[in-house]
Amino acid sequence: MRYFQFITVVILLLYSMSTYSSAQGLPDAKTLPSSIEQPFEVNTGLYLMHIVKIDQPNQILSGLFEIAMLWTDDRLAFQSSDGTPKSYSGAEADKVLSTMWYPNPEIVNQASKTSIQKSNLAIFPDGSVKYRYIFSVDLLTEFDYTRFPFDDQDLRMELQSFKYNSKQLVFVPSEQYTGISSLFRSDDWIAFPMSVYTGVKRAFGFETQDRAYILYEMKLERRSQFYILQIIIPFCFFILMATSVFWIYWVSVDRRVAVTATFMLTSVAFNFLVLNYLPSVPYKTMLNTIITAGYFMGGVIIAAVITFELFKEAGRERAWVLGNKITRFVAPVVMIAVWLLIYYIFMNKDLQIVNLIR
Repeated sequence: MRYFQFITVVILLLYSMSTYSSAQGLPDAKTLPSSIEQPFEVNTGLYLMHIVKIDQPNQILSGLFEIAMLWTDDRLAFQSSDGTPKSYSGAEADKVLSTMWYPNPEIVNQASKTSIQKSNLAIFPDGSVKYRYIFSVDLLTEFDYTRFPFDDQDLRMELQSFKYNSKQLVFVPSEQYTGISSLFRSDDWIAFPMSVYTGVKRAFGFETQDRAYILYEMKLERRSQFYILQIIIPFCFFILMATSVFWIYWVSVDRRVAVTATFMLTSVAFNFLVLNYLPSVPYKTMLNTIITAGYFMGGVIIAAVITFELFKEAGRERAWVLGNKITRFVAPVVMIAVWLLIYYIFMNKDLQIVNLIR
């Protein structure tokens, strides 16, 4: 009796699925649409919706994207007096997709499973299909933060079909559905127009088949104004103020050293406050180098104050006076020149991408 009930339930389920497919007017066509002379083409577009966060040490970007895929499957054609497409969304779209063929490309450089937030499927009377879905994903990147905070990065997303080779399926860029969403907002990045590249490459692993791919690349430029106004200018101001000790050279040496040390300690405390804004990478960035140079120059100021005081103790008061008067003008100029030199060197050096992906 139990076996009979089980078989009855299975038959009813199969019957309900076939009835649903018939009711929708869709054939059970899950195989790749036939193409005799050339590979089957799928028009594909990508929109950047939002950058959620960037994990700098692990080179992972979390973002919200929208993919649009368009293709034609004659098996899905149906009669319509006004040409109105059949439209599905959410769970209903997933049910319909399970009864038909669709590309289902994979993101080659994804670091986590994609999470679809919203989807829409439209099937037109002539059999053409438009499938769009918004999803969140973590992408592996190759960002180089050497020029931080004056850096720009290349964000890449590569799509590939692991199920079909390049003779069966190819991706064609869809200009209409490629770009940056009008809803995109980022306080930290400026996004430039997206570039699209297509081609064929040999699949990884032990496979010997060539597979088609489509690569989306976008330039992201960091908004530097925040770092200039909130970090660089205040820090440099503290270090430059340390040169004020050369204007009060008649004061005791311990008080002059204490003034310089106070400004340096203030800079250290300020650096701890802004530490969360600095990229946690194992190599020197431009901003790290500017800060390190500031600490070094503060130490040089203390050494200069003590040296001039030794001249005074040795009876060479003229050298003591001239040293303080000259250094009060030279020290700030040298500091600014060193910072500008650091900027020039970093902006003109060849970047070497540090890949920390494990």
